[in-house]
Amino acid sequence: MFRRGRKIVSVFLVTLCMIFTYCMSAFSIVYAETTTNESIDVNASTSLTLRYKDGDTSINGARFSLYQIATVDANGIFTATEEFKDSGIKYQGLTTNEEWKKAADAFAKYIMDHNEDKPNAPVAPEDKINPMKTGTTAEGQLVFEGTIEQKMSTGLYLVVGEQTMVGSYRYTVEPFLMALPNMEVDQNGNNLLNYDVIVDIKYGKVDTSTPDPGPDPDPTPTPDPDPTPDP
Repeated sequence: MFRRGRKIVSVFLVTLCMIFTYCMSAFSIVYAETTTNESIDVNASTSLTLRYKDGDTSINGARFSLYQIATVDANGIFTATEEFKDSGIKYQGLTTNEEWKKAADAFAKYIMDHNEDKPNAPVAPEDKINPMKTGTTAEGQLVFEGTIEQKMSTGLYLVVGEQTMVGSYRYTVEPFLMALPNMEVDQNGNNLLNYDVIVDIKYGKVDTSTPDPGPDPDPTPTPDPDPTPDP
């Protein structure tokens, strides 16, 4: 269901195509400048629902962390949050899946490097980049949303998932970026800004019960180059 949807009738300002792990289908989002007075409601609350299923099997207990990379203004222009203003990572004006995947990977690495203790220079807890929200999936989904006291604002977010074991299968998800609100198309073909976004997680899957065959053995023995018997 769309909430506070607005019809968009003009040229695109920013097109963001989000690529998910091991799947070439992309989830695209668009911010647009309209020919009317309509714009992004920067005071709106948002939510992000992650649906994590392998067919009919719910992937439960999967842990995800959510970081706010940037705020967004009414015209769809991002401004980095305090934690990421010095990252040097480009995220504005990107247009391809490859560019957005590279940016997501770079932000995830930036967080890891920033939080890593250096020899004789541990990072103080208050100086670490902590996720805005964390949670684990239950019944195949996880909802990130605000509270009565603290809403979840509009902006650009990084989602980082940890690997999860279900039986003998190991599931992995690469980091991805998501803007809230998100542009979606309704049943009438109208472009609407959706402030409550639902994402179907794309994943990598490995059966850990199957041993790695390793290199193929050489079926042909290597002949001894010296035909003379050893003394």
